[in-house]
Amino acid sequence: MSDKIPFYNFLNMFLIGITYLFLSFALYYDKILGFVKTSSIDFNIFFNSGITVIITTVFFSLCYLVGLIINRIGSLIIEEILLKFRFIKIDYNSFNEKKEKYKILDIMSREYSLSRTLVAMFLLIFINSIFVTNYLLMIITCLLLILFLFSMKKFNRRIIQILDSK
Repeated sequence: MSDKIPFYNFLNMFLIGITYLFLSFALYYDKILGFVKTSSIDFNIFFNSGITVIITTVFFSLCYLVGLIINRIGSLIIEEILLKFRFIKIDYNSFNEKKEKYKILDIMSREYSLSRTLVAMFLLIFINSIFVTNYLLMIITCLLLILFLFSMKKFNRRIIQILDSK
């Protein structure tokens, strides 16, 4: 058993995190800019000194952490809600038995997981866009949320079809 984080998972968490942080920054741009302008902190010192490497490392770590948190929200909350409403179904025992026989299950499981994480991210962005009343972003994220909900359902249905086959 490997203790390393697979590159695919690291990249997904990082990209989800950076996308969420970018969209959140775009939503709260005025508030962030107002804080920076009124703050007594001299932000130029961070960019003129040698600590830019540390700041960059912290930023990349933060992106990964935010992506990981969104992934866990998708796994622990979104998936459970969808299971409760029977939008999806899961049979982990059968999956573990058949994943060696059907190698495609691993790929489909990753795609399902990515769709679930994107559902969580777009739901969070949608909620944030309600708070700042950004109607354009509300519409866009709602459409993307629906798109990835049905993508998740499609991968779930295909996985279940393979699991149900003899």
